[in-house]
Amino acid sequence: MIASASPEHPRNDSASVVALRDGRLFVAWMEFTQSGKAGHDEGENRIAGKLSHDGGKTWNDHRIVVEPRPGDVNVYNPSLLRLRNGEVLFSYFYYDELSWTMPLITTGMMHRSSDGSLVFGVSEPLWRRESRHNASSTLVQLDSGRIVCPIAHVPIWGGPKDNQNLSCAYSDDNGHTWQTSDSQIKLPLRGAMEGHISEVLWKVISRRRATVVCSWRCVRRLVRYFSRNHTIRAKRGAWPRHRASPPANPCPAW
Repeated sequence: MIASASPEHPRNDSASVVALRDGRLFVAWMEFTQSGKAGHDEGENRIAGKLSHDGGKTWNDHRIVVEPRPGDVNVYNPSLLRLRNGEVLFSYFYYDELSWTMPLITTGMMHRSSDGSLVFGVSEPLWRRESRHNASSTLVQLDSGRIVCPIAHVPIWGGPKDNQNLSCAYSDDNGHTWQTSDSQIKLPLRGAMEGHISEVLWKVISRRRATVVCSWRCVRRLVRYFSRNHTIRAKRGAWPRHRASPPANPCPAW
């Protein structure tokens, strides 16, 4: 158990874990606090963290990692990633504006630990006041070295006009600069939500191959999307069409 719900903290979710250079594990998650909208998406919160010295069996050293800025609704969806060069990236975003059936506005941030420890440098903006967000634990470094992160574009949050389109942000210089793909996945109803990416590697006659898998949640089903050899094909998940998908982030693991 990392954190349990309580009257003081009615909601704890959207965690991300990274292995530090000294073998410890560090977890960051959204820790909601008691307020008028306690536990709701618009509720007051902060990003908290804990350390594990025994491979995740026990967690301690509770700390507050990020607080909302003055005027923000709250802070959301931490993502931690240890790069092959030993650096650790830590991203999240602030909700500048979050009201039902209104435009969603966020500001994305990135911190970097150059020595793979918990000493993070000054935050760098990924974007400023845009109608976009991402799920937690979404930073992935591919076999090629490219870093990818699914991004949802959300002009309106909630109600009949809530339709989210999914694209991908990527970096080829260890996260110092980022670009966003021009193409977007567009679906009916609420669209494509909470995208996650994973990569499957295998060998065929001594040749190394890779498939990038993107999964996301949408109304009535979960969906997987495959990219192999620079081509794209889609495959629907096995959920019956008449059932709503679970209210949780899809996260592929291999």
